[in-house]
Amino acid sequence: MRKTRLTKQHYSPKEVAEHFSVSKEMITSYLKRGYIKGIRVGRLWRIPRSELERLEKRGLEVRG
Repeated sequence: MRKTRLTKQHYSPKEVAEHFSVSKEMITSYLKRGYIKGIRVGRLWRIPRSELERLEKRGLEVRG
């Protein structure tokens, strides 16, 4: 996992994907399914820093 400094309040799916070394499509899919909490602004997703911090502790693994 690539560690970047979390300095912003909200992040795009692309930034989150780069942070966790996964695809942007995977992050977008997780947002749509509710595995990751995010805010929809028009057609754009934004992920709060608190959610990234939670994901760093828990990880991105999805069981289902």
